[in-house]
Amino acid sequence: MKNTALGFSDWVSMGLLSLGYLVYTGFLLPIGSDDLRMTNVFSIDESDIVAHVWNLFITHFQVPPSFKYGGMFYAVPVGLLHLCSLFFSVSEQTAIVAVRLYCSMSGLGCLWMTFLLGRWAFDSFVGFISASMLGLNPTFLRWAIEAHPDLPQLFFLLASLLCICKYSNAPTLKRLVWASLGAGLAFATKYAGIFLLPVFGLAVYWSCPFTPGMGRLKTRGLWIQWSVVAGVFTGVYLLTNPFVFSHFSELLSSLRLEKETMGFGHRIRATTGAWVWLHMVVMQVGMIQAGIGLLGAVGWFFWYREPLAVEHKIVLLWVAFFLLYLMAESSLKRARHLLPILPVVLVFIAAAYRLIWQRMTLRFP
Repeated sequence: MKNTALGFSDWVSMGLLSLGYLVYTGFLLPIGSDDLRMTNVFSIDESDIVAHVWNLFITHFQVPPSFKYGGMFYAVPVGLLHLCSLFFSVSEQTAIVAVRLYCSMSGLGCLWMTFLLGRWAFDSFVGFISASMLGLNPTFLRWAIEAHPDLPQLFFLLASLLCICKYSNAPTLKRLVWASLGAGLAFATKYAGIFLLPVFGLAVYWSCPFTPGMGRLKTRGLWIQWSVVAGVFTGVYLLTNPFVFSHFSELLSSLRLEKETMGFGHRIRATTGAWVWLHMVVMQVGMIQAGIGLLGAVGWFFWYREPLAVEHKIVLLWVAFFLLYLMAESSLKRARHLLPILPVVLVFIAAAYRLIWQRMTLRFP
């Protein structure tokens, strides 16, 4: 059983990283937040999102939220506005800052989840280095100060991946429920959580006692756990998006429109090839970092030749599955679309740094 208790050095290192992140976001969050017209100058998407949140706050959710994003993304800032209204008068500026604050705090949660995921999969060094690289990534920082669901979704994705990795190490129903809850909340925020379900299905399959051939599929416990995943995932989404029951056709239309946009592009057809996504991954982590990661992967194969731990298989499967989806279905290429897999890629790059350092110290003591 792995030790999950954080040491003093873990708290200090992550505390300093968190402080630096909060200083950065705290300085930039209020900029351009005078009113909705001001936000529209910088970002039309942000202006539309905040206007929608403001309308939901004024009407007390008497009208259904937009299905462009999940209802969870709107519910949290609306709840924050209602809380603020108990103490002072709220305005459009309050709404802008509230939504940005929600996204910013989600970004802080992403740093901690990346640290915990790297620590669980490898050790504290890998966790801290990967969290630091994420905290310095321009795409991550860009969306940490704007009202957009990418970082709230990423937080739930990472929390879900951490729980399913812990489940794979010591399968319990509690851990499976928590993992399914995180996936459901991610889907209730911006729909990428649906891609975790195949990963969960394989994780549960691998956790079952080995039986030859197709024997596992005949195991009652396997089907019960798959049912738990599907039930919790669906239940969380429906609880956080109750308007789906009365506006299901609107949900389908919105999802269909988003799929068409991703496949075609905004206004004009996107013509770049699928392999551009791989180039974008390299650009997101940097050429040097990508080279270190490749060197670490080759080194692992030649130096250790050990089978990957099941938690490593799970997170790598997530990266491969999501990247294949982007390559197959998405012609609209934006750096933020890679955020769901970026922290995991950085975890393995940090692990490559550690591996190379260990080999150097053995070679040159």
